[in-house]
Amino acid sequence: MKTSLSLAVALLLLACHLPAAPGVGGSYEPSVLRVRVTRQSYDFIRPWQKESPEQVGGLGVVLGPDRILVPGWLLADATLVEVERIGDGSRCEATVECVDYTANLGLIRPKDADFAQALKPLKIRDMAKRGDRVTAVQFEGNGTPSISEGTIKGAEVAVPPGAHSSFLVYRVAIDLELGNTGITPFFRRGKLIGLMVGYDKSGSTATLIPSPVIQHFLTDLEDGSYDGFPLAGFTTVAIRDPQFRRYLGMENGEPGVYVTGVVPGNPAAKAGLQKADILVSVDHYTIDRHGQYEDPNYGPLSLSYLFSTRRQAGEKVICTVRRGEEVLELTMTLDYMARDDYPVPAAYVSDRPPRFLIAGGFVFQQLSDSLLQMWGDDWETKAPRRLTRIARHQWDLLQPGEHAVVLTRALPTPENIGYENLAFLAVETVNGKAVKSVRDVADAIQNAGPVQYHVVHFAESDAPDLVIPAGTMDLADRFVRERYGISQLMQLD
Repeated sequence: MKTSLSLAVALLLLACHLPAAPGVGGSYEPSVLRVRVTRQSYDFIRPWQKESPEQVGGLGVVLGPDRILVPGWLLADATLVEVERIGDGSRCEATVECVDYTANLGLIRPKDADFAQALKPLKIRDMAKRGDRVTAVQFEGNGTPSISEGTIKGAEVAVPPGAHSSFLVYRVAIDLELGNTGITPFFRRGKLIGLMVGYDKSGSTATLIPSPVIQHFLTDLEDGSYDGFPLAGFTTVAIRDPQFRRYLGMENGEPGVYVTGVVPGNPAAKAGLQKADILVSVDHYTIDRHGQYEDPNYGPLSLSYLFSTRRQAGEKVICTVRRGEEVLELTMTLDYMARDDYPVPAAYVSDRPPRFLIAGGFVFQQLSDSLLQMWGDDWETKAPRRLTRIARHQWDLLQPGEHAVVLTRALPTPENIGYENLAFLAVETVNGKAVKSVRDVADAIQNAGPVQYHVVHFAESDAPDLVIPAGTMDLADRFVRERYGISQLMQLD
């Protein structure tokens, strides 16, 4: 009995000196949070209504006492954002500080100061290089952390999942214990090195939005306003074909890429860059025939990195170009162009309703990638050619700030019988006035004066004019409101 008691006391004393088991969430718990978002997107097929609400979730990384980094797509059309501590499950509503859908990055802030006070901000590592060891942090459903180790395979410029332009990405060789569970933060020696936005299970490769891109995003916000990642506004092709090189008068091994297009009103156009120029260097970095330069940190990289991430909007970049026999130095002041200013706005223009007008039962909409996606992700091959042509050649047809307008459908009314199958035609003029926005359609109808008919002329040569009796338009609009339950017949801004 005495021996048993002594053994029990010894075991109790030993237990007192054993290290405590890590709590739920582990050491990363104060710095990595669950984020839950309720959102309701706009319906681009029926622009007068919204889609059903949905809930999405992921992880956020604490970068300041009240600042949490999340992927941008998570915040699209958000109506409610909540953050949750993994360890104790406490929640707090959050507000959206900034979102960049181009780069797929966003910042949110907890509303409760006490909640924010318990968080532990993380530092960001400047960069990583090939061969560096990194750590991925995931969490099981019960909050238990799952730690995986990997190695950076390399860096390249690509369009990362969820983003809508080319950026620097890290590729990491790693076997994730929990597989692809969505947003996953990666660390190197305790500092954030990137956010995983894609995982190839077959190749055990993770794609990260890396710290240099994240830091660019945060630096832009330091003055209290966000400008966005700058764009130069030109396109190029490699000069690999020997015959083409001879045609351009280029020797074998001579550097440079061929400029195929310059976006009107953008930095390249303002600097004087022209189509058919040969871009030889950017900021004294030589551009090879493949469109790459030798980066001092990452090795061969696409020249777009020199504009989008190494520089901020407002900074100047020196470009050397060859134009015929002449060599020119052009100074380009970088700027950001809001994607909504594109003639055909990109699909990620979120957080605002689509622009439309219903007049006489006819639905006029601004052409956008979001509208074209009603034909699916491969809309470029499935959507009507007359619309994909506008999207493909938008800068040849329109100027910055101008938009293509499409008649998308006719809602049947007693006043528009015979037009039920009229759909997806690009509008050129209304009552003789050129149309460059949905507002132009509304103005042309409202300011037509005492006319018998409103005439819509389409860009397609084989499409007949649409003739709408002016005297019955109010009747048709009333029918649309009552029959289809559409209370709002226009959204112009």
